[in-house]
Amino acid sequence: MRNFVVYVCVWMFVSALATAASAQEMTHLGTVVAVEATRIQVRLVDDTAKPAETRWFTVDRTTRVKRGDQVVTYVDAKITKGERIAVLMDMSNKTAMLASELRLGVGQPSSATPDPHAGHQMAGQKPMDMPMPSSGWTLMQDGVVYGLFNQQGGPRGGREFVVPNWWMGMLNKQAGRHQIGLNAMFS
Repeated sequence: MRNFVVYVCVWMFVSALATAASAQEMTHLGTVVAVEATRIQVRLVDDTAKPAETRWFTVDRTTRVKRGDQVVTYVDAKITKGERIAVLMDMSNKTAMLASELRLGVGQPSSATPDPHAGHQMAGQKPMDMPMPSSGWTLMQDGVVYGLFNQQGGPRGGREFVVPNWWMGMLNKQAGRHQIGLNAMFS
């Protein structure tokens, strides 16, 4: 029985670590439609979603706001309607639609009217500066870590503790016109 308790404690600790390690960010690109004190409405740019979808994102004191390379407060960012924005969300966060980071271009749009062509690259427009990893490598990963205890009663029964875990990863880098990729899966 003591070993069972130890296994359960180890399983809970490893599960907590795996949950923290598997936290993934999701990025939404779009145009600002409305700005309020604790939330921001964005018309999302997604080629697969027709018609365009509009969503509200919650903003709190932990939300990081970047205008160009400068980190500013939500109020000092002076976000305006029609401005292009990238909203990053931590999918492990318990608060629905809470933005973990807002990324804005360096300058603000010249007018406060919404851009009817938001999300489309027009001649003479400069794309929003989105920082990329300096190494040029992109890592995508997913995995599961958990334990399983099985006890079968009776004369032919037995008990076992197994850890049917798996991890898979994909590492990519653009090299000129070609792409280098490494894929791995462990179970």
